[in-house]
Amino acid sequence: MKSLLDTLILTLFGNAFSPREEYLILELFRAVILNDVKKVKGIAWLMEEESSFLPLLVITYNKRKQGVEYLKNNFSKIVKGALKEEYNFETKPLAIYQKMINDEEVRTGTKSKLKRDVTADEASANKEVNSIITARCKDLKKVCQSFLNGIIKSLKDLPYGLRLICKQVYDIAKEKFPSAKPKEFYRVLGFLVFYRFVNLAIVTPDEYDMGSRDLSLNVRKNLVVVSKVLQKVFDLSKFKKNTELAPMNEWIDSTRDKITQYFNDLMNVPKAEDFLQINKYIELSQKTTPVILISYAEIVQTHKLLRLHASSLIEKDDPKDPLKQILDSLGDVPIAHEGDEKEVQLDLVNRFAERTADTITPENTYIQTVEMVVQLFRKLQIEQLKKDNLLDIFTDAAKTGDKSIKDSIEKIRKNLESLEKDKMVSKQENYSGFLKDVALEVANRAERREAQLKEIARLQATLKTLQKHGAFLDQQITEFESYLKSLRKTTFAKQKKDSGLKSKLRNKLFGEKVHKFTYKELAKRGVIISSEVPSISRGRTRFYITTPEPGTFEVEAKITGLSVAKMQIDIEDLLEKKDNNITELDLGQVTLDVNMTIHLIHSEILSGLV
Repeated sequence: MKSLLDTLILTLFGNAFSPREEYLILELFRAVILNDVKKVKGIAWLMEEESSFLPLLVITYNKRKQGVEYLKNNFSKIVKGALKEEYNFETKPLAIYQKMINDEEVRTGTKSKLKRDVTADEASANKEVNSIITARCKDLKKVCQSFLNGIIKSLKDLPYGLRLICKQVYDIAKEKFPSAKPKEFYRVLGFLVFYRFVNLAIVTPDEYDMGSRDLSLNVRKNLVVVSKVLQKVFDLSKFKKNTELAPMNEWIDSTRDKITQYFNDLMNVPKAEDFLQINKYIELSQKTTPVILISYAEIVQTHKLLRLHASSLIEKDDPKDPLKQILDSLGDVPIAHEGDEKEVQLDLVNRFAERTADTITPENTYIQTVEMVVQLFRKLQIEQLKKDNLLDIFTDAAKTGDKSIKDSIEKIRKNLESLEKDKMVSKQENYSGFLKDVALEVANRAERREAQLKEIARLQATLKTLQKHGAFLDQQITEFESYLKSLRKTTFAKQKKDSGLKSKLRNKLFGEKVHKFTYKELAKRGVIISSEVPSISRGRTRFYITTPEPGTFEVEAKITGLSVAKMQIDIEDLLEKKDNNITELDLGQVTLDVNMTIHLIHSEILSGLV
């Protein structure tokens, strides 16, 4: 489904913005909303992918250029401010309590006096735990408030299409569910704007180049917590009592009025025809054939899905149904092979145009006349256009003696007379509606031209930046390769010449330096908590720890000088177990206490490497 939506929205309607593409895709959304609302039994069903096509469609729509730029332009600074490592938004009392014990044991090297096996309620009763939760909630409120302020202040920058979709959802759903409370409609709007759009930049900022792709686990957990709180804000709900984020409910309540106003302002947008300056004759005025870039795989997939659902898409008992004729002419679905991702350029042509080629419709005449008037006005002087009446402009222009102008005026007059008979223009009103469409067409062309020039300038600047960056990377690669070659030569030479104190020091730190501990000593320090070593042999058991390389520790157990077992400890594994509240490390022959082992390594082994 995801790839189909990418094909439908990004390939067919364009990844960038143009008034025509935006108008057409918003008409598609309107059709989807109408269909979804017709099927669902409640407003909340519009947020379920199983019952509504809208959620998936919105996600794909927001991947387009204007959606991505909105997120980057309005939330980059806010996101970076939330990525601070010192933040910790873990508010589960039991998790905080257990971490307190772990940190204390690693720091002191002695078992904590706090009872480890406690319930969440008992952990909540601890004063230090409550103090930590209060401080963390204060930081969490600060970060959530910064995001909320950013969302509200950037409403004017929110893509017009998304705002119109929200308005259409509200209006269409309101018509079907007139007795529903405003809160029910607002929840759907919050789902579309926040959960399916802004939220993506919060939980995955690296996907939008708003943070490093190597974000720590703690930072990612923090962002998820921020997301959970803001979801409640835009869902107009709260956390259940006695849950870890329940302390945030007071702040959530304080946002209600702002969020309600935000939803009302969100839907205050003009019609697509007015905002995009597009009218119902858009396709008739299309002068060039639309072109798309599409891969073979997308073509095959679309063919396959249309064939699969043909029975529900094609009008029954209609041999002239356009889709039926197309599928019949295509035949069976071809097999997609490797290499089908190659893109091809397709011209979008109406294969059924011959049916109406000989029919001159009023709509065709209207748009042709608009085009003729635009071309005529281009040939006239500005002074000639300063008339109160369109016919006066024609009369004055005919005096120029230019045959082509006279012929154009004659043709325009005849068309206007024909259109007046069809009640599409009014001479009595001085063709005001017609002139409005002429002005709209001129404005559209100027706007399109300006947009094209800006896009060309942007692409040229981007290309120049990429070329400059590419040259920099090439230079960096060359320098690194040269450095590595030099390093290899230097290292090889050192291995040959190095001796004496430097060699002894290196061996002392990594490899030859041996740390010896008795079984009794490790047991007393709480490092060993259980073992399979017979009681009679424990007094003669010694453990020898070496550091073959940073972060790795080899442990050899000997009884009366004879090696009986070898084990390996990874410091990263130990730290991960500590963070996950895993208290034991099973090495087969012995079981170690994770916190006490970390303390031993820090105090006895790593301290000698500093």
